[in-house]
Amino acid sequence: MTLFYSQNSEDVLLARCFEGENQGFYVDVGAEDPIEGSITRHFYERGWNGINIEPVPFFFDRITKDRPRDINLNCVASDRDEQTLNLCVSEGTGLSTLEAERQEALENNPDHAVQRIEVQSQTLSTILNSHATQRIDFLKIDVEGHELAVLRGLDLSRHHPRVIVIETTLPSMHPGGRVPMQERPIAAQDFTAIDQLITAAGYRRVYFDGLNTWWIDQAEPALADAFLTPPNCFDTISPLESYRIIEQLSARNEQLSAKVVSTETSLEEVKARCQSLQQALATTEEGYSHLMNEYQQLSTHQQALLNSRSWKITAPFRGVAARSRRLLSSLRSKQIDSQS
Repeated sequence: MTLFYSQNSEDVLLARCFEGENQGFYVDVGAEDPIEGSITRHFYERGWNGINIEPVPFFFDRITKDRPRDINLNCVASDRDEQTLNLCVSEGTGLSTLEAERQEALENNPDHAVQRIEVQSQTLSTILNSHATQRIDFLKIDVEGHELAVLRGLDLSRHHPRVIVIETTLPSMHPGGRVPMQERPIAAQDFTAIDQLITAAGYRRVYFDGLNTWWIDQAEPALADAFLTPPNCFDTISPLESYRIIEQLSARNEQLSAKVVSTETSLEEVKARCQSLQQALATTEEGYSHLMNEYQQLSTHQQALLNSRSWKITAPFRGVAARSRRLLSSLRSKQIDSQS
């Protein structure tokens, strides 16, 4: 099963761009989680590798553990090297930001637990000069309002990705469910500057997916074919969420199967016990039947004895004997009383 992990099918579109290419190199600026919502996870599983830039300690620790083949950097990409910047971290979200206006909005939002940490900056050119040993197939930038600064720190004439995808809408936490049209994020204020900088470096803007804007290298016009239609059923999409539901149902099915096996075992034990009890009952009934036969025989013999002539002739003698026993017993009792 082919899995896709991104939040907006970005990896589906990229898979079209690089169909059949099982080796490649990516750069993920603002990588966040290495699995949940990851644009690069699908390609890592195909054998690709690349550079992940993530300043938030929680996400960086997860990336380090999950991506041993990748180059993982705990810093921010910006327009200058060796700056110490204040990052406002919004725990458990992808809204952590360097931008002062957005930091204030986060801190004033009671729904978000935030903290400020100091982070070091490097330009993307410095990072790529040190770590990019091959051409970059795609560059993704999602840094909550700092995208233009990242691009200003990149020499696109020297490092020229084949595809660039940048989140170009104002940061917004998806509330779940359908978002009304009037509440959907609008284009970031610096989108025009971003677009001009990229197109001037030899790129063509080809697509907007509602969240990100896409550019392709003008030298590879065939890449534009990947964006002729939105992601659809012919991409054999198996989103991570659906896969997890299948896994949960499979686990539940295994649990139920185990319970069925356990119940069947218990049922067999009950059946064996019933058979044992039935055998014991049959033995008891057989013994009872034997005793009843003996009882009937004794009753018949007794009745025959009572009806016999000899029993009737000796009846007076038995009466005398009984009276004698009673008299003898009475005399013994009186003797005992006189001695006491």
